[in-house]
Amino acid sequence: MDTLANVPVVDFIRALICVSFIIPFLLTFLILTFYSPRSTARQCLGLYYLTFFYGAIYTGLFYSGLLSNFPWFYHTDICCSLLSMPLSLLFVRAVCYQKAPSKWDAFHFLPPLFYLVDHFTPFLPSTPSPQLIVVVQALIYILVQVPILFRSYTAPQQKETPPLSWMLQFTVLQLAIPLFMVTTPVFPIAGSLLSMMALYLHPTILYGLKPRPAGKSKTNLDMEFIDRLALRLEKTMREKKPFLNPDCTLRELADTLDVPLYKLSAYLNQTLGTNFSEYLNQWRIRHCLELFREKQTEHLNLNGIARKCGFNNRNTFSTAFKKITGKAPSTYLHAED
Repeated sequence: MDTLANVPVVDFIRALICVSFIIPFLLTFLILTFYSPRSTARQCLGLYYLTFFYGAIYTGLFYSGLLSNFPWFYHTDICCSLLSMPLSLLFVRAVCYQKAPSKWDAFHFLPPLFYLVDHFTPFLPSTPSPQLIVVVQALIYILVQVPILFRSYTAPQQKETPPLSWMLQFTVLQLAIPLFMVTTPVFPIAGSLLSMMALYLHPTILYGLKPRPAGKSKTNLDMEFIDRLALRLEKTMREKKPFLNPDCTLRELADTLDVPLYKLSAYLNQTLGTNFSEYLNQWRIRHCLELFREKQTEHLNLNGIARKCGFNNRNTFSTAFKKITGKAPSTYLHAED
């Protein structure tokens, strides 16, 4: 009681806040690890939040002044911080690349292992500031994660996948680790808590639920509606050319046509036998062929032609061009010459 009486009010409030984080972190870990269908991504994410569960306990003890009663517990939160970022990278990679960890990924966990050996044994020479190591490691892993997410987020087939927007938030909030680790561990825990709260809005990640396949539940479209939509869609694509906007979405096109989004999606899937991304690419390649015939691309390279036709980059342009025409764009250019 004497120890608690000497704790400043602000620090005591911080301790209560940290302790209140414990249950949500533990609950999320249990859901991801035991309740959800087993997958590498969810297991890595569950372990990631488990490290912050431990960190919340440590921080609560620290600010309450009770940490001195557990001397072996001191500085073990650094080990959890060193574990969290490798687990984060493995999660992001598993979701974006569908890639399971390999034996080489064990090297990611050498820093926390060395830290434990250094902390509990006298055999290794003294290391630099543990906080500095955590800050440098967090920045390195964030810089590795961002390009992975960027490539996945800009890929046409992934652009409208909701979990990717959460993963961007997830990575941005990790900046709390290097920014505030040198001042107080409350901020990294708060950043992780925010990403965890947002996670509950995405059951695809949390519970492993999958959207119902489009073929299992068809939307009935009458022939009169199909005929009207076909004419209106053709006119819109020819006159307004929405496909030239690389960020064009199905919702934007549905709003332009003044039709429900689900009906437009059903028309593309059931009547035309394609999806929105492929439909846009068909128009883009058709527009590209017109530019070739009219000699409007002689001053452009492939990247310039791709952007002029509504593609984000030359790789997606080349892939779509070859899929639709059966030729690579460069081969077609030579043939036209």
